[in-house]
Amino acid sequence: MNNALLQYLDPAEAPFDGRLALCISGGGDSVALLALLTAQGWTSDRLAIVHVDHSRRSESPQEANFVAAMADRVGVSFYYEKLTAEAAVSANMAELRRLRFDALWRLAAKAGCNALALAHTADDQREARVLALVRGSGLTGLAGMRPWKNRIWRPLLLATREQLRSYLQERQWPWLEDRSNVDLSSLRARIRHVVLPAVGRPLTQGEDLRVHLLQDEDDFIAQAAVLECDRLGRLMFDIGGYKLLPRALQRRVLINWLGDRAISAERIEALRLALNQDRPGRNRILELNDQNRVFIGANMAIRIPSTVSFTKGSRTHENWGDFGDIECHFSPECVQPVVIESASVLRQGVTNIDTIGNMLKKYRLPQTILHIWPIVLFPNLNPLPLPFPAAGNSALEIPKGPKVQWHVSSEFLARLQV
Repeated sequence: MNNALLQYLDPAEAPFDGRLALCISGGGDSVALLALLTAQGWTSDRLAIVHVDHSRRSESPQEANFVAAMADRVGVSFYYEKLTAEAAVSANMAELRRLRFDALWRLAAKAGCNALALAHTADDQREARVLALVRGSGLTGLAGMRPWKNRIWRPLLLATREQLRSYLQERQWPWLEDRSNVDLSSLRARIRHVVLPAVGRPLTQGEDLRVHLLQDEDDFIAQAAVLECDRLGRLMFDIGGYKLLPRALQRRVLINWLGDRAISAERIEALRLALNQDRPGRNRILELNDQNRVFIGANMAIRIPSTVSFTKGSRTHENWGDFGDIECHFSPECVQPVVIESASVLRQGVTNIDTIGNMLKKYRLPQTILHIWPIVLFPNLNPLPLPFPAAGNSALEIPKGPKVQWHVSSEFLARLQV
């Protein structure tokens, strides 16, 4: 193993302070990372092992036991979570990845860790970039994985699988082979076992340099998008200023503004085109996916909060987009569910909703703001808008029903007070 990697793995050289949650599947790469970290002086005071059982394969329990034994071998605490079989089996790969990372961060929190370590290698980096190319990804996908980003550490991106397995064999460390890695029904497996071997070219220093060049360019555009997004306004998005941006930066600004990686490139482009249209005096709502909608006015765009629902015995707080939080408490005799919807969405599907618009006009707010106003839907009652938040909070109490409160965000409150 080269000296530069060993030095990078030294606890004193880690790109973070605090405790590290090492994600181990039982495969050769993650076991090698455990072996390397412990050899470099990582001990239980700064290291914990986390493992997520995806509930998709019959050998999953044996893999969990194997990882637990690895933790015992090095004297490091072990944290484990099993995904429910129903959620894991029904999820697509993107959803399964989200479920896995949610579980990993929960385990990290239990272990008192503030960073995750993943054992992606140089081979994984190459496969990911080819996969991004095949899928038509943009610069971010082609730039590949970063060694340190969003509290995730990938210290093995310059090491190959072959090097790591040689390291384990020399020190007689066992590991498991995941049979799904050779299942050619997977596109990634076909890239690994068919496409890249056909190319027949080993990784070179030049290729590694080009990866870093792409990452530098991607980081530059990402930083520019953050600055432009702040300038245009995250709460009330300035369409006129947006139209003046270069096309490539327009797309990246929207990705930053929306903040949801689950929105497809096609829907991002649909929103970009809609914002660039000349539609004076015409308003519209554009659906991006099940959870994301944008209201487009003449001069401003605004992200519409997702529908919020409460049932008795469930959690009492839900996020209301950029505009604060909704809190709901049920009276003892109330058993009916409560739904909070934005006024703009209700206008599409509820009759006689104009009365709500008339009630809101007395607040003398810009029309765009009216479209996100939270409306309470409760059985046997007409839709009720939450009152104007006098001092950062708005409350509506329904007799023998729930008490609903809107804790307004400081940015939105400042806008209301203008």
